[in-house]
Order: sequence, then structure tokens, then C-alpha cells
Amino acid sequence: MNYAGVLVRFIVCVVVFAITSALVPGVRINGMTGVFAASFIITLLTFLVDRIAGAGNKNIWQRRWMGYVTAVAVIYLTQYFIPQYFIISIPGTLFTALFVGLADTFIPQLLR
Repeated sequence: MNYAGVLVRFIVCVVVFAITSALVPGVRINGMTGVFAASFIITLLTFLVDRIAGAGNKNIWQRRWMGYVTAVAVIYLTQYFIPQYFIISIPGTLFTALFVGLADTFIPQLLR
């Protein structure tokens, strides 16, 4: 993931969290400050995990599975970094990670 990809991931996270906090029960984000803070932390942690794990020689399904599991873990752990802004349940985490993955699927490869 390059730096343009990090910016795109951040924007995708902002949009997805704004939508999921309104539609998915179990996801509570307090204000736009919470949306931006959660998106920043998730983008940063995802970038670090991507740098450590790397894409390597994995096929598309292995990368997507690794991305989903990583997204679930990172989204769930984010609530411990900013508990005053972001509270999420386990089902909310699963749905939010699914929505982030779906949104990421529609982003052109050049931007990621």
C-alpha cells in the first residue's frame, strides 16, 4: 500500500463508518470527531499490518481473507484506543469489516 492508498483507505473508512454508525446496530460513533479518529487509527494500524505481513505471493482470496480478519481485529481494537468516541459490538465489527471490504473492492487497484 502506497501513501495515496493510505489516503484512499482513510476516505473509505470515513464514509463507511459514517454509514454503518447510522445503519448497523452495535456501532456507536460519537460525532464526526469519532468518525475521523476511528478512521485514522484503523488506517494507521492497517498500514502497519500491511507493511509487516505484506501481500507477498498470496492469491486474491488469501489477501481478501487476511484483509477481512485484519479489519475485524483492527476495528474491534480501535474502541480501546478511543473509548469516548467509538464503541462497537462483535456483530457490528463483523458487519463493518464486511462493508469496508466491499467498498475496497470497488476502488481501482491503482488507487490502493
